[in-house]
Amino acid sequence: MNKLILGAAAVAFSISPAHAVEDYIENNIQFTTGNSSITFRKYTAGVDYNMVQLDTKLAGWGYTYRWTDSGGTVENRYRLTAPKIDLVGNFYLKPRTEINTYESNAKDDFVNLQPIIAADYQLTDKLSAYIDLKPKFAVGSDKYSDGEFYESQNDFGIDYALSDALSVGVFYEYNTDGDGNKTDDFLGTSVVVKF
Repeated sequence: MNKLILGAAAVAFSISPAHAVEDYIENNIQFTTGNSSITFRKYTAGVDYNMVQLDTKLAGWGYTYRWTDSGGTVENRYRLTAPKIDLVGNFYLKPRTEINTYESNAKDDFVNLQPIIAADYQLTDKLSAYIDLKPKFAVGSDKYSDGEFYESQNDFGIDYALSDALSVGVFYEYNTDGDGNKTDDFLGTSVVVKF
């Protein structure tokens, strides 16, 4: 299985941003302490996007608030992620409910349900890999029918622990619409600082 993950990661990370649908890289930095964290996100290539996300976990449940400003459209997201349910091997299910609200009428406020299928692999004592498949189903949307599968966000990444307090990672994200057609794909980076 490790050979499969390493092979998939090698293919994913050999794709340069020039080959992606969008010519940008997503950069994330997260500061974490205990069960809580704050994450900041920006994009390269002049993409007008800012994000701040607050996360905490209580009794295995994840609570998230995300604020984004994308070209002047401000979005507030509220998430509740249930404790993971083990499936087969390293794969598990993370049921998530997400409420998307906007501070203008630029977009539709609605709820989406995400039965996230994920897997984590500890390749060495410092190197790990992950897969996150996030199909999204709309509820209360003006654009989609209730229960309609409208998009999927899929991440494949590796992380390397430089120390107990600092890790870095790279990932490839591949997104589709409800018919499985690619809407965009890009590379991203992550830095996690633990206190």
